[in-house]
Amino acid sequence: MNTRENQIRKRRKNVNKFRIIISAITIFACITLLFTIFKQQIQIRNINNVKLEQQNKKAELEKEIVKLSDDSKNLDNPELIEKYAREKLGMVKPNEILIKDEKEKPKKDSNFTPSPTLDKKSDK
Repeated sequence: MNTRENQIRKRRKNVNKFRIIISAITIFACITLLFTIFKQQIQIRNINNVKLEQQNKKAELEKEIVKLSDDSKNLDNPELIEKYAREKLGMVKPNEILIKDEKEKPKKDSNFTPSPTLDKKSDK
């Protein structure tokens, strides 16, 4: 009987070891699966944020395209060309005299720096 009991105990020990190993593998697989799901959720959130940023950028670019398209249609308009030439470039028509109000301060050009030798007294 003693040998039979020993055999039964050994079988139980082997079965218990097998159950412990299977349980450990199952627990490890579950933990790995949970970490994988968590990482994927973070990646999905990041991808959705990038997608939203790209959609906003696309909308801004589409607005800019519409604006530039409207501007390009106005390039052939002589009135707008004349207005730009007068206001931005300071051009005048032939035989036309430009009168500036001294009270108005001229817009400073960032590239223009007055020369110290040129002042009103030296012009006399």
